[in-house]
Amino acid sequence: MFGMERLQAIRETLYENGSVEVVTLSKMLSVSEMTIRRDLDKLEKEGLVVKTYGGAILKKDVNDENAALEKDNKNKLHSKIAKIASELVEDQEVIFIGGSSILLELSNYLKSKNGLVVVTNNINVAMNIISYKTVKVIITAGEIDPATGDIFGYETIHSLDNILIEKAFISVDGIDSDLGYTTNNKEYLELYQVLRKISNRVILVAEHKQYGKRGLKRIAQLDDIKEVVADKNIPDMFKEYYFNNDIRLYASVVDMDQF
Repeated sequence: MFGMERLQAIRETLYENGSVEVVTLSKMLSVSEMTIRRDLDKLEKEGLVVKTYGGAILKKDVNDENAALEKDNKNKLHSKIAKIASELVEDQEVIFIGGSSILLELSNYLKSKNGLVVVTNNINVAMNIISYKTVKVIITAGEIDPATGDIFGYETIHSLDNILIEKAFISVDGIDSDLGYTTNNKEYLELYQVLRKISNRVILVAEHKQYGKRGLKRIAQLDDIKEVVADKNIPDMFKEYYFNNDIRLYASVVDMDQF
């Protein structure tokens, strides 16, 4: 590995972890500890790091700037995926939108729909849609989680009785090749089971970083959900699985490798 490539590898490790150790970098990059120390000297002169005993830490202002940039990129990515999902929504439909940052973004693209009815268990989604003159919103009953705005509980499930939903847009905490779609919320599992019964189509909306992760509870096998909206950077093994199992994958044709 050339010096410039090694420096870039150290930068990426710093951006991801906030700190590095000389011993670890030496093993990872297959160079001497003395070489790593010289590299850290260069990065310190760049103003990127503060050297510590045995390693270095990312300077706070650089770390804050990197976090802001990462948040901005994530917002842009979610916006692109949400726009794709919104193109599946037709006028006059009854749809369900669950609670997550990417599904909240989906609600931003529904202003132009006419006669649309949105059922949601998330107060933030509801408040976003309530001002749309041509869209009606139905909020499920239940207890609101102040941290997420999600509404769960016995009342949530039963408030969906007698509602027929055309398309239910859901999100998950992890997507694993063995466990399938997983969540960290036990009550979300119960909600999903009800949505499968009352919805004509269940559509998963996710970004590539959720692939390869595992939540605490499995809500569905990979072949249980027949439509997925994501970005083009999901792992190839999942793309192949979707193709071989007749699962529709809606992904942006825009190059999003930067995310």
